[in-house]
Amino acid sequence: IVEMPSDFPRIDKDGSILLEPARTNLLTYSQDFSNSAWGKAGINITSNAALSPDGSVNASKIAGTNTTAPHFINQIKTATSGQLYVASTYFKQSDIGHYGFLRFQASTAFDTEGAIIDLSDGSIVSHNLEQSPIVESVGSGWYRLSIVQTANASGDGQLFIGETINSDINSVSYLGDGTSGVYVWGAQLEEGSYPTSYIPTSGATATRAEDNSTNNDLITKGFLGATEGTLFCDVDLELLARDGAGRF
Repeated sequence: IVEMPSDFPRIDKDGSILLEPARTNLLTYSQDFSNSAWGKAGINITSNAALSPDGSVNASKIAGTNTTAPHFINQIKTATSGQLYVASTYFKQSDIGHYGFLRFQASTAFDTEGAIIDLSDGSIVSHNLEQSPIVESVGSGWYRLSIVQTANASGDGQLFIGETINSDINSVSYLGDGTSGVYVWGAQLEEGSYPTSYIPTSGATATRAEDNSTNNDLITKGFLGATEGTLFCDVDLELLARDGAGRF
C-alpha cells in the first residue's frame, strides 16, 4: 500500500486508473490500537510488532489474555438509521490456529453480525452477515477483511476487532494465554456498501475527496476529430450494483 499525493493518478493492480467516491474513515487512531480511543477487553496489544502493508513496522499484535472471554478492541460511533456501513481491517497470521474476527456488535444501531478469517489462506471460517464478507489479499500474508451492515436505528454503533481460536462467529470466547494472537493494522469504518482504499487517521476522522480524471485536450492531441469520435469506458458493474446510488 502506497500513499499517493493529491492530483496524482492512482494505478490499480490491473493497470487501470483507480477512481473512487468521497469517503470518510469514521474511526480515529486507525492503526494505533493502544490509544485510549479504542476500548479493550481481555486483550494484550503489542505496538510496532510487524511490517504492515505500507512497508513500515507499525502493525500491532493482539493476543487474548489468560481469561475465558471474548478478546477484542472496539470503538463506538454514531450511526444513522437505514445507512449502509462497511467496516474493514487488515489481518496477518502470527500464531498457528488463531483467527482474526471483525464484528458489528449489538447496540442501538447494529446487530451482532460479523466474520472470522483463517489467516493461513484468507478463507472465511464463519460469518452471519446478509452480504458475504469481502477478503482481499494484499501480499506478504496480509488480508483485508470487510463486512457490511445496514444500521437499523440511529444512535451508537459498536465495532469489534478481535482474535479467537473458535470457528463460530457467534461464539468467539476462549481461554487465552496472553501472548498468542494475530497481527492487525488499518481499521476503517465508512458509509457505503463496499470498501474503498484505506484512509489513515489519528485524532480525528479523515476524508478522501472524490476522484475524477479529465482531459481537455483530446482534439488537439488527435484523440478525437473536431466533429466526431468514439469514447470507450470499461466499467465494473459489480461495484455499481453495490453502490446503490444509481451513479454511472
